[in-house]
Amino acid sequence: MHRFSAHHTPNRNSLVKTLPRYNGMHRFSARYEVIKDLKELGLFRGQKANPGMRLGLSSRTKDVIEPVLKPQWWMDCKQVMIDFAR
Repeated sequence: MHRFSAHHTPNRNSLVKTLPRYNGMHRFSARYEVIKDLKELGLFRGQKANPGMRLGLSSRTKDVIEPVLKPQWWMDCKQVMIDFAR
Protein backbone atom coordinates (compact mmCIF):
# COMPACT_ATOMS: atom_id res chain seq x y z
CA MET A 1 0.00 0.00 0.00
CA HIS A 2 1.33 3.42 -0.90
CA ARG A 3 1.57 6.18 1.68
CA PHE A 4 0.04 8.96 -0.42
CA SER A 5 -3.38 10.29 0.33
CA ALA A 6 -6.00 10.46 -2.41
CA HIS A 7 -5.51 14.18 -2.99
CA HIS A 8 -2.08 13.49 -4.52
CA THR A 9 -3.58 11.83 -7.60
CA PRO A 10 -4.53 13.43 -10.91
CA ASN A 11 -8.20 14.27 -11.29
CA ARG A 12 -9.90 15.56 -14.44
CA ASN A 13 -6.66 16.61 -16.11
CA SER A 14 -5.40 18.73 -13.22
CA LEU A 15 -3.39 18.15 -10.10
CA VAL A 16 -5.54 18.49 -7.02
CA LYS A 17 -4.26 20.03 -3.76
CA THR A 18 -0.72 18.72 -4.29
CA LEU A 19 1.20 21.99 -4.27
CA PRO A 20 -0.34 25.42 -4.78
CA ARG A 21 2.11 26.12 -7.62
CA TYR A 22 0.69 23.26 -9.72
CA ASN A 23 -2.92 23.39 -8.54
CA GLY A 24 -5.33 23.58 -11.46
CA MET A 25 -2.70 22.95 -14.14
CA HIS A 26 -3.39 20.40 -16.84
CA ARG A 27 -1.46 17.26 -15.90
CA PHE A 28 0.82 17.36 -18.96
CA SER A 29 1.66 21.03 -18.44
CA ALA A 30 2.32 20.35 -14.77
CA ARG A 31 4.79 17.59 -15.66
CA TYR A 32 6.89 20.03 -17.69
CA GLU A 33 6.78 22.53 -14.83
CA VAL A 34 7.77 19.87 -12.27
CA ILE A 35 10.72 18.82 -14.44
CA LYS A 36 11.76 22.46 -14.87
CA ASP A 37 11.53 23.03 -11.10
CA LEU A 38 13.48 19.84 -10.32
CA LYS A 39 16.22 20.95 -12.74
CA GLU A 40 16.38 24.38 -11.09
CA LEU A 41 16.77 22.70 -7.69
CA GLY A 42 19.41 20.29 -8.98
CA LEU A 43 17.16 17.32 -8.19
CA PHE A 44 16.35 16.12 -11.70
CA ARG A 45 17.90 12.70 -12.40
CA GLY A 46 17.10 12.39 -16.11
CA GLN A 47 14.68 10.88 -18.58
CA LYS A 48 14.96 7.70 -20.63
CA ALA A 49 13.09 6.65 -23.72
CA ASN A 50 10.95 3.56 -23.18
CA PRO A 51 10.17 2.21 -26.68
CA GLY A 52 8.40 -0.87 -25.28
CA MET A 53 5.92 1.17 -23.23
CA ARG A 54 2.33 1.21 -24.42
CA LEU A 55 0.06 4.06 -23.44
CA GLY A 56 -3.51 3.22 -22.60
CA LEU A 57 -5.89 5.50 -24.51
CA SER A 58 -9.57 6.00 -23.89
CA SER A 59 -11.62 4.64 -26.78
CA ARG A 60 -14.10 7.48 -26.36
CA THR A 61 -11.92 10.55 -25.76
CA LYS A 62 -8.51 9.25 -26.95
CA ASP A 63 -7.06 10.72 -23.74
CA VAL A 64 -4.21 8.97 -21.94
CA ILE A 65 -5.43 6.64 -19.21
CA GLU A 66 -3.24 7.21 -16.18
CA PRO A 67 -2.63 4.45 -13.66
CA VAL A 68 -4.03 5.63 -10.33
CA LEU A 69 -3.08 3.89 -7.11
CA LYS A 70 -6.17 2.82 -5.23
CA PRO A 71 -6.61 0.76 -2.07
CA GLN A 72 -7.10 -2.88 -2.98
CA TRP A 73 -9.32 -5.45 -1.34
CA TRP A 74 -9.44 -9.23 -1.48
CA MET A 75 -12.09 -11.75 -0.58
CA ASP A 76 -11.49 -15.14 1.00
CA CYS A 77 -13.28 -17.14 -1.70
CA LYS A 78 -12.77 -20.42 0.13
CA GLN A 79 -14.77 -19.17 3.11
CA VAL A 80 -17.45 -17.72 0.81
CA MET A 81 -17.90 -21.13 -0.85
CA ILE A 82 -18.10 -22.89 2.52
CA ASP A 83 -20.77 -20.43 3.64
CA PHE A 84 -22.61 -20.76 0.32
CA ALA A 85 -22.61 -24.56 0.49
CA ARG A 86 -24.39 -24.55 3.86
